[in-house]
Order: sequence, then structure tokens, then C-alpha cells
Amino acid sequence: MTNPKGRFGIHGGQYIPETLMNAVIELEDASASAIRLLTGNGGIRLLNLGANDLEAVTGNGRIEAEAVRGGRLHFKTSNGSIQLSGLEGDSLSAESSNGRIRAGQCSISQKTGI
Repeated sequence: MTNPKGRFGIHGGQYIPETLMNAVIELEDASASAIRLLTGNGGIRLLNLGANDLEAVTGNGRIEAEAVRGGRLHFKTSNGSIQLSGLEGDSLSAESSNGRIRAGQCSISQKTGI
């Protein structure tokens, strides 16, 4: 039981609720010859990138990419959705085992795995 001040126990401890969530990798306004983003349990958010070779892979997270330009663009998640918009590139690969894949306003020479 807590006292009127919201504390409990002989030492007057206080319960502080926490919200735990997986980290999200965010990358914005960057360019490089190659970009590789890998995470086991978090999402990946990409905005306004340029790369000859871009790979974004997560085990249990959502992938969002907007205004990404490059050569090879590869997105993969096991248990999340993939949302792509405004992509330009030579090739695009998007894979999800248990999630929805949405792609809009993309200009890709070659599409695989969508």
C-alpha cells in the first residue's frame, strides 16, 4: 500500500512506470557510396539519402524510406512492414516474411521481390 504521497515500504520507495521500446535507426540527409543498416529488433527510418549501394535489414521492425536515390536498394524485415516512397534507383528489392510492403512514386529500372 502506498501512503498519501504515493510512496510505499519502509524506505519510502516510489513506483515510476516505464515504457520500453526497441530503438529506431534514423538516417537523414546523407550520401555515401555504400550504406548498410542492420538491427535485430528495431525499426529503420530513412529520409533523403543517396547511395550506390543501400541495404537496410531488421529482424523485428518496420522499415520506412522516403526520397532515397541510388543504384542497388535492398530492404528486408522478418516481422515488420516496409513503406517506400519517392525512391529512384537501378534496382529495388523489398522482402518481408510477415508484413505488408507498400511502394509508391518510385522510379526503378529493375524491381525484384516486391
